Amino acid sequence: MNSPSPSYYLSLLANLAVLIGIVFLAFELRQNSDIARTSEYRENIQALAEWREVLVMDSDLAHNFEIYVQGNFSTLDEEYQRRVRYLINNLFGIYENAYIARQNNIMDEQGWQRFQTGACLHFNLVSASRIFLTFVTEDFSEYLETNCSR
Repeated sequence: MNSPSPSYYLSLLANLAVLIGIVFLAFELRQNSDIARTSEYRENIQALAEWREVLVMDSDLAHNFEIYVQGNFSTLDEEYQRRVRYLINNLFGIYENAYIARQNNIMDEQGWQRFQTGACLHFNLVSASRIFLTFVTEDFSEYLETNCSR
């Protein structure tokens, strides 16, 4: 009976090392993916907080934004209609960023739900006020039409 040669053991050891390396790499990739998801969600939440800060810092704009939310956008003067439109388009930029992150599996479904709720709420307000969303992509616009229309 022949015993295995030293090269056999070296080959076995090398294959085992490769297998351990692959398992380690898979673990690292998963960990990096989790970090990317958390970071993307945090960045979108931070963008929403900064957006809200604009309203907190400008009471006139906040008051006029509330008039828009109540469905009375057309009663605002031209200057405040313009400012509210800019504010809304900035908000939809945040929502679309979250949507793209979800489409690319960077944001999980639970994280997306928070943004989707806000996007749909504001989409219906925008639609009722007949405000044109200037900066959203056609894909996101179609998503809103399909998933948010009352």
